[in-house]
Amino acid sequence: MSVRRAISAASVVATLALLPASPAAAHPHVWIDASATFVFADAKLAAIAHRWTFDEVLSAVFAREFDKNRDKTFNQAELKELFEKTFESLKDYDFFMHVFVDEKRVTLTEVRDFRATIGPDGKLTYDFVVPLPQSVDPTKAQVRMSIYDDSYYIDVALNRSEPARIEGLAAGACDVEASEKDAELANFGLSPTLHLRLRCP
Repeated sequence: MSVRRAISAASVVATLALLPASPAAAHPHVWIDASATFVFADAKLAAIAHRWTFDEVLSAVFAREFDKNRDKTFNQAELKELFEKTFESLKDYDFFMHVFVDEKRVTLTEVRDFRATIGPDGKLTYDFVVPLPQSVDPTKAQVRMSIYDDSYYIDVALNRSEPARIEGLAAGACDVEASEKDAELANFGLSPTLHLRLRCP
């Protein structure tokens, strides 16, 4: 199977956008279990780190197409190709992140520290960091976030047992409230997303 066909069958960008988008016909083609880490620097929220673990089918397709030497790791060249062909253009979708500061949507276009690993169970995991365009003091501004794909062709959802952590602050300085209350409705409004809100007294 060519790279283009593999991505067309299960990936996350252009081909899926060409599929008909109607609630009656839509159903996920890709499943992603996600978790987030709010990364602080100098007491301000500077970035959000992510871990995405893909379903078995997509993991197998991408491993077959991009792990050229079948050693269950991605060398520098393999990782570069994987990033460019399956991830880089997600900046056009804010990496499925819906981040709001004082109820204003934040546009996210940069990513750093991209890594991809294949676990013992064969599942593919992406780790990456999305910097905010401007650091935010959450004691002075309200910060909330959801992760989902509007199209419903990709079921990307925060892990409900441990959706988020905080890094770079003293214990208890801030916490993360996870709730479905007042969250956006993803998947054509068919299901609520998990809604994260930073609480910093």
